[in-house]
Amino acid sequence: MTITELIQLTDVRSACTSGAARALRLSAGLSLGEVAREIGVAVPTVFRWERNERRPRGEAGIRYGLLLAALAERQRPRRPRETPMD
Repeated sequence: MTITELIQLTDVRSACTSGAARALRLSAGLSLGEVAREIGVAVPTVFRWERNERRPRGEAGIRYGLLLAALAERQRPRRPRETPMD
């Protein structure tokens, strides 16, 4: 496992512990089933991660972290483009 993947796992575990993972999923309007299908795990797996009963690990944990990062990016407010002044 690379250092980047270890950092990704640390980040996703922190998001689960803090409740941010569940909050991101809910604010995106995604069900547990949709997330589970997207990352290739069973629904109870995501449920346990979000309840902090289990910790995401391995490739599935990394895929979950990437999904959460994409959801967070989608929710981030966009700055208006700057236009040159005449």
